[in-house]
Amino acid sequence: MQNKAGVHRALRRFADAVAEKAAGVPAGAPEDRLRGPFEALMTEAASALGVDVVCGGEAPLPGRLGRPDFAVLRSGLLAGYVELKAPGKGADSRRFRGRDRAQFKRFS
Repeated sequence: MQNKAGVHRALRRFADAVAEKAAGVPAGAPEDRLRGPFEALMTEAASALGVDVVCGGEAPLPGRLGRPDFAVLRSGLLAGYVELKAPGKGADSRRFRGRDRAQFKRFS
């Protein structure tokens, strides 16, 4: 299936780009190292699936709930939000503590 192969390729490039940035960027927030590779992943994976998406950065939510790292638009309409976490933190919300836990509850 061509779509599956295209998504797999996009994921491989994402992993390679994150590894390259992690090895070459001496300072800065670890989460920021994911921004460029993530945006490329979304664009390439969506293309493999035959859709176009645009990732807009730092999208403020109403009611001062916070600002997720990306708002994802499809055909000009909001499809959802993405909040990146530093490499190694994982995506299991049950393991979040402190600021990450509070943020997850607000965004949920």
